[in-house]
Order: sequence, then structure tokens, then C-alpha cells
Amino acid sequence: MIMCRYLVVSLLGLFISLSIKAQSSFTASVDKTTIKAGEPITLTLTYHGQVTKEPDLSDLERDFSVVSRQMSQESTMINGNFQAKTSWILEVFPKSAEKVITIPAIALGNDKTTAIAITQSEEAQAGPEGVSLVVTTDKDHVYINGELIVRIMLKTALPLRNGSLSKPEIKDAIVEELRANEAQEVIEQGVKYHVFTKLYAVYPGKAGTLVIPPIHFNGVVTKPEVRRGWPSFFSQGSRISARSLEHKVLVKDVPESFPSGHPFLPVKSFIVAESVDKTDGPLEVNKAYTRHFEIKAQGTLPSYLPTIPKPTPDNFSVYVEEGGKAQKNTEDGIEANRTIAHVYMPTAPGKLTVPEQVIYWWDVESDSLKTTSIRAFDIEVVGKASPKAAYGPIEQETKTNIETTQPIKADGSKLKFMVVAFLLVIMACIFIYALWRRRINHLKNHPEQRELKHLMENIIVACDKNDAHSALSNLVALQAWSKKYPHGVSFDEHFLAPMKLLEEMLFRAQK
Repeated sequence: MIMCRYLVVSLLGLFISLSIKAQSSFTASVDKTTIKAGEPITLTLTYHGQVTKEPDLSDLERDFSVVSRQMSQESTMINGNFQAKTSWILEVFPKSAEKVITIPAIALGNDKTTAIAITQSEEAQAGPEGVSLVVTTDKDHVYINGELIVRIMLKTALPLRNGSLSKPEIKDAIVEELRANEAQEVIEQGVKYHVFTKLYAVYPGKAGTLVIPPIHFNGVVTKPEVRRGWPSFFSQGSRISARSLEHKVLVKDVPESFPSGHPFLPVKSFIVAESVDKTDGPLEVNKAYTRHFEIKAQGTLPSYLPTIPKPTPDNFSVYVEEGGKAQKNTEDGIEANRTIAHVYMPTAPGKLTVPEQVIYWWDVESDSLKTTSIRAFDIEVVGKASPKAAYGPIEQETKTNIETTQPIKADGSKLKFMVVAFLLVIMACIFIYALWRRRINHLKNHPEQRELKHLMENIIVACDKNDAHSALSNLVALQAWSKKYPHGVSFDEHFLAPMKLLEEMLFRAQK
């Protein structure tokens, strides 16, 4: 009997513990499951026990706007058992106008609530008496990447102590605030109203239907009580809320008449201002000349403004310098600004022409294609043509003088002679390099070593490039260095012979 009783008690305790564990410690409840369009929902999240974490509301905020949030904690001691409870009370508005909406499961650590279905009627909830919330747009259709002005206006005859308007959360669009809450007073039929207005610029990035979800307002209204002729400053306020209707706008795709391959820019106006650097005289070869451009447009973002491609004229090097981007927010939209500079570096004298460029844009006010031209630009350049060699104008000028005064015919014997001379020069360079490496460890602290290193590097580069003129000039400089510093590299017949041979080949008179 005793064993049977013990078994029954054990099974009963196990059953009770399993039943307790089956009940979730984190629950969700709402004040109503049937609402009118625009009506708020009070959602209560309750955790039975001690907790330091916060609920994850990311899934909830995708489909609902959370306009207020409060937290409360309770703790009790019953028969020596400590019990704690934490509650979060949220006031939410559905973003969608669908008939059935769902409050998703909300996570708190490893615990999750159960999803709750809400039925929403098509009949809109009448806002509090004397309060209206209206959303309007400046047009009923807009082009892709075009500007749509959204106006949110709250009108109330009630004395508001504070309040907040939700920001438009629009899919596939960029939303920029144009003007913050602007309050003004108007009198209509003898009633004074407070009007609060917010403006936004919306730039849709996808053709189709743009949906502006309902905007929510949540605030507190106070009505001071009069006691013995004096108003009470500690009167309690009442919470009010309002919601606008969903607003839809048609988004048009790029017109077929717009040239393909060019970025589509739908704006109210578009201009390109140009300025150039002042010069005292004609432009010279290898002297920089800068042409500045300022791009301005009404009704777009600076990131949408096109760039001005650099031209590729003959006898010119062109570099692009990106300037700054800026925008000015006005009631009529955004004024975008961008600056670019083209730096021209002429490489030959004469009249050089930069060709005309054309920028295409779409005028949304006339609904037509427009163009803006970057004018052709002529420059008179003086000076000598820039060298095409990789080692700068001085070296090229030396070659030009030699070839002009003493030209050399490229016959077969001359080619053999030059090959032999180059081989001898390379052998001499290797020999000098070996001597230099052997002595450099003993002369590290001498300042002349920097000069020697520089000359050796120039000789090696000249040999790699088969540049006989540069090799000879650096060899002569190296010979002068050895006379200046006798303790350095010594010159003997093994070095002087190929040097003289190379010098004779380059500078002997033509026969």
C-alpha cells in the first residue's frame, strides 16, 4: 500500500510539473480582435518570472506602427514563494488596410508568444471630435526617380500638450523630409484651429503603384479646470490618436522617347553653369587649364545628377576633379547641386578643340524631352610639343638636339655597332655594381653614397630601356663622381674603353 501511494503521489507531481511547463511563460493579449480602419490596438506582452531582456519587436514593426510603449513590473511573496511578472503595454496601428491582419509571434530570448489574428473592417474610425489627419500629394502620378511632394496635415481644435506623427514608410522609394512640424492658427466659422504640417519628398525607384501607408498621430489633450477663478496647472490630460487613409500614386516608367543608354532624369529644371580659370596670355604646353562646371536641378537628389564625362581630344590629357554635392530643401522640393572640374593638359601647340557634349533630361512640367549642351571649347596653345618618352622632356630634348644636328642612318653596320656598344655598357654596369656592393658596407656613413646610389640606379634603368644617351650621360656623371671622391670606385681601362666606344658611336660626325 505504501509503495502504491508513493507511486500515485510521484505521478501526480510529475503531471503537475509537466502541465506548468506546458504553459508558456511569455504571452500576448489584445484589448480587441475586431477593429475599424484606423483604430488603435492595445497589445500587452507579459512574462511570468524575472527577466532582464527586452522583447524583439522587429517583426511587429514591419506591419504595425508602435506609437506608445509602457513597462510595469510586479513581484509578490506567497507562502514563501517569490513570484515576479513583467508587462509591456504597446499601442499599435496597423499599416495595412487588409481585412485580416496578424500580430506576429514576438520573441523574448528563447520564448515566443502566439500570433493573434485581427479583423479590420473597411469602415474608417472617426477621429476624435475636432481632430482630422489628412495626407495629400502634389500630383496623382510621378515618373520613376521623380519627385513626389507628400503633405501631412493635422488639424485640431483641442489644446494639445504634446504629440507625434509617424514618418511615411514607403517601399521601393527614398523619403526625404522637407519641412518639420510647422504650426499655425486659423479661424474657421468662429472656431480656432491649430494646424500642424509636415512635408516630405518621395522618390520612387520602381514603376507601378506607390502606396503611402496610413500616417498615425498620438498625443495628449489637456483641458484646464477652473477652480475659484484660477486655472489648474496640474489637470490630467487624455490621450487621443488619429490615423489617415492609405494613399496611392501611379509611378510611370521611363518614356519610350527618352534616348537609351543615358540616365533618366525627371526634373522641373536643369542647368549647367560653366567657368574657366583666367590666364594672362595664351595657354602653354604642359600647363594646366581648369574648366569648372556647376550642375543645378530642381526636383531631384544630388546623387541622381549626371556627371560630365571627360572628353578625349587629340593632343590633350584630361583629368576629372569631383567637387561637392549639396541640396536645399524647400516647400517646392529639393534643389540639387553638384560641382565638377575638368583639368586640361595640352601636349602640343596649335588650336585645340574640345568637342560639344549633350545631356538629356525630362521636363516633368511640360512632360517632354529636353537637352542641355556643354559647348565646344577652343584653346590656343603655344610652346613645344610634349615628349612621348617615359623619362620626361629634358631627356627627349637632348635626343632631339642630337638627332637634329647629327642624324645617324640606321644601316646594317651601324646596328651591329650599337648592339656591341650596348653589350659592353651592360658589362661595365655589372662590373661597377659589383665593386659598389663590395665597398658600400665600408662607406655607409658617407654622404656621397646617396649620390652614388642615385647614379647607379639611373644607369641600370637606362640599360634596361636600351637608352644609350641616358646611359652615357650618367656614366659621365659617375666618372666625375669618382674624381670628386677618390676613395670610391676606381676607373680603369675596362670601364673607359666601352664608354669611349659608346661616345664615339653617338657623337661622331656623319660621313
